[in-house]
Amino acid sequence: MVRTLRPYWSQSGTLREGFEWANRAVDLLAEPTVDRANALVIGSVLGYLVAEVDRAHTYLAEYTELAGRVAATDELVFGARFAAGLEASLRHDARRAFELAEEAIAGRSDRVNVGFVADCLALSALYAFIAEDENADRYTTRYLDYADQHGTHLVKAIALGPMGILRWHQGDIAAAEALMSEAIELYRAFDYPGMVAVCIEVSRWCAAGTDPDRAATLLGSAQTVWHQHSHMTLAQAAINPVTTTVEEKLRAELGAEAFEKSYAMGRESTLEVAVQLVSGRTPATAGRSGSASLRASLTRRENEVATLVADGLTNKEIATKLTISPRTVDAHVDHILTKLGFRSRTQIARWVSADESR
Repeated sequence: MVRTLRPYWSQSGTLREGFEWANRAVDLLAEPTVDRANALVIGSVLGYLVAEVDRAHTYLAEYTELAGRVAATDELVFGARFAAGLEASLRHDARRAFELAEEAIAGRSDRVNVGFVADCLALSALYAFIAEDENADRYTTRYLDYADQHGTHLVKAIALGPMGILRWHQGDIAAAEALMSEAIELYRAFDYPGMVAVCIEVSRWCAAGTDPDRAATLLGSAQTVWHQHSHMTLAQAAINPVTTTVEEKLRAELGAEAFEKSYAMGRESTLEVAVQLVSGRTPATAGRSGSASLRASLTRRENEVATLVADGLTNKEIATKLTISPRTVDAHVDHILTKLGFRSRTQIARWVSADESR
């Protein structure tokens, strides 16, 4: 079941849920069988994707030991190499991540699930670019050809991302923006907001040279989409070095105050508004509709807790006022911070205050 559902978890943005199910499968399948080996490999892949590195590494190490005692299928061998490539990417070893992805693809990939192969082709194309491989263009084109061959729109969308990044790196900004826009439309058709966030990030890189205000706003929009919709920690980490460099340049060019103003506008935008910003449109209602969207992302109780945090109450005082336990208040505050992408109670207070002033 875990192996069957892995593509769904990946494509629906519910990787964290998938990882929890994989953990249950590992716990239940205690005997050293092929089924346990499958659970270990899928658990390691999902673990690396949601940055549960220690457990993912434990699963992969156990599979490596178990592989010599069970009849490992082609898909198991492929999956283990893919997982090892993900682990290398989290160690920021782009060259090794690329090499392991290529090792997996060079095996019996014709006998492996199409979605699994597509994920590995994406890893290869992305890290060929990051490692500055001279054949990066060829690896990305190979991925697009694979997508066309199998007629899968989602696979094509994933392929467009590395191609757009490559075009940006080559200085072909118009082509990069066109590829990102096409990818966004395909991802939205599959309700895949995590990868929409990746495309928004790359669109921001494209805008940085000609429209720094819009680029700063796109940064805020991408952060909102990441925090509200995605657990794709590895994808975010992969593009973060470039994102950080572009952000530093934007801050220097715009100045701190102007940058923060544009960034804050983006942080309050909805997914719909963020997509419009990618196309160059700046809706006048971005701030207001975005704030409403953020409010709607919280439960009724979380909104109550946010308001009381803004009033200056401690968690213990909030618990007393709402007649709930302090531990429950702690959980509500953690959820609020995660959903809004904030790091402190002060940010919650400022957001509530700004929302009430509209």
